[in-house]
Amino acid sequence: DAAGAVQAFLLDETGTFTTFELPPVSPPRATSPLPTDITLATNSSDAKGLHHGFLLAGGRFTRLSGPTAFGESVPNSINERRQIVGVYE
Repeated sequence: DAAGAVQAFLLDETGTFTTFELPPVSPPRATSPLPTDITLATNSSDAKGLHHGFLLAGGRFTRLSGPTAFGESVPNSINERRQIVGVYE
């Protein structure tokens, strides 16, 4: 957007379109109510361009961190058992 924030969206099977903002590093903020029955994995970039993964489950975002103390985590996909595949550095 004009402020440089990434705008993300979730489109469900009923056609409901939910938008949320992905600010750097901190958990994303919803610009509309988030569904509690949807689980997804996404990422956001910080000021240095490093990616940080987030999990949306139960209507809340949780930051995903790799086993290293610093670096990037980029979730690529999540399955029906909520297993996430991605990369970290």
